[in-house]
Amino acid sequence: MPVVECAPEAARDRLEAAGVTVAPGNTDHERWRASHAGATAVAYDDKVVVQGETAGTPGRPPSGGCS
Repeated sequence: MPVVECAPEAARDRLEAAGVTVAPGNTDHERWRASHAGATAVAYDDKVVVQGETAGTPGRPPSGGCS
């Protein structure tokens, strides 16, 4: 699973700007989670973990960052 060390709120803003729905986390330690195109991103305090068979974007690796 790719892990992106970044500000989770910046990642959330980028996902929402791209039209991806962001939902509350499923547990106390998850800040939020979002699913799109077969991948799920789960945010923690200082990182976002991407899970799924299509975790990347064509032309961009999943660890592309969220700045």
